Amino acid sequence: MGWFSSLREKFFGKKEEENRDAVCSYEEVPGPSVRYARCGHDAPYEAKVSFYERKGTFGVPSDLFDERDGLLVVQMSCPRCRFEELKKLFIRCVLCGEVIMPGEPVAVYWKRNKGMRKKIGMLVGENYLGCMAWDCCPSGGFWGGHWTENGFVSAFSDGGSVADEVMRTGKAVVGNIETGKVEVINHDDENGSGKKS
Repeated sequence: MGWFSSLREKFFGKKEEENRDAVCSYEEVPGPSVRYARCGHDAPYEAKVSFYERKGTFGVPSDLFDERDGLLVVQMSCPRCRFEELKKLFIRCVLCGEVIMPGEPVAVYWKRNKGMRKKIGMLVGENYLGCMAWDCCPSGGFWGGHWTENGFVSAFSDGGSVADEVMRTGKAVVGNIETGKVEVINHDDENGSGKKS
């Protein structure tokens, strides 16, 4: 356990394990029925959802409704179908179990490392994916790219992490986890100005 985890545990108590392994849930909010043209289902226009402790509400803005033969119609999938689609796109951190959503930066951990929750993790090549939370990746050195709707998009040609790239090139590596832009800094020039390559 890292120093930050032990400090958090001392002040806030230990995180309940069952909370980390929470499942996804869907609950319709009672209301008028709407016909969803994309999937053909009739369902209320709002639902409460939870993805591994992240809670939210699916709803349809009223300006998207059309009325046909006394029935409200909207040109999209129903909340249940959207929930099922998103559930397939979300993955969990191999270390803490928290949800990772499309567009979020991820850390990569070699598959033979110990202490990982491999049953819930996403294996990509030789690496499991993790979140960028302080308890999981405090220095950012294991940042490797982003999780997207199309899967893992690596920031590096070999699918590794910042630390892997430093070891491979022998140079400092600076990455922006928001944009995915990576720079290798060359400190070998004559005056030590640190030209970027």
